Amino acid sequence: MSEVGKVVFGGPVKGIYKGVGGSREDRDRYGGFVSRVAALLIDTLIVTIPSYGLGYLTGYFVLFFIAIQGVYTILFNSSPLQATPGKRLCGLIITDYDNKKLSFQQATKRHMLILLIIITFGFGYLAQLWTDHKQTNQDLVARTLIVKKAKA
Repeated sequence: MSEVGKVVFGGPVKGIYKGVGGSREDRDRYGGFVSRVAALLIDTLIVTIPSYGLGYLTGYFVLFFIAIQGVYTILFNSSPLQATPGKRLCGLIITDYDNKKLSFQQATKRHMLILLIIITFGFGYLAQLWTDHKQTNQDLVARTLIVKKAKA
């Protein structure tokens, strides 16, 4: 009996992403949990200072924090720097699957997808611990990667 055309059930389905390595061996090129949390804390501190000042004067701290944080993140991620100051200090940049910088629209989409992390009570952020490319839920949907910046 010929093996040609035989359907094998239960085998792994491998998705191929253009421009993205899929092996666990090259996971080291992606920004990990600790460096991403450190970058997030640095960026939060940077955004909190002006938000607190404006909030103290007007009483709308949360509103200013959300607005400043959104503009800050979107503009820096879509800039030629490809990262917020926190990410840069931690040696990380953000790219799309083709290793190109994000457009303003892509950065906005990715930032709006933070709702996935909020809705899942932070579980979506923890997804980077077990995904091959260390991606959060928002990275997976926006098709972005956080990679370690190449040493110049």
